[in-house]
Amino acid sequence: MDEEQKQTIEAIIRDFECPKDFKCWKSGFQELCKASIGGIDDYLDCLDETAASCTFYRPFGGRRFCQCPLRHHLAKNLDM
Repeated sequence: MDEEQKQTIEAIIRDFECPKDFKCWKSGFQELCKASIGGIDDYLDCLDETAASCTFYRPFGGRRFCQCPLRHHLAKNLDM
């Protein structure tokens, strides 16, 4: 990850509160929830079976979506 990507992520993090205290970022993305591109607009498909307790989890129409701004950025821009 280059310096510009790191600065972008830090700017995203400043804009919202994370109930998991940004565990994904602090672990170097070793502890990253499972999600994939294919959701609706700013949502990702949530692939994490334990996500029901997540603040950013949104069930709709039999599907599960993730609305975490950081997770969305990682999937769309860094292929994570």
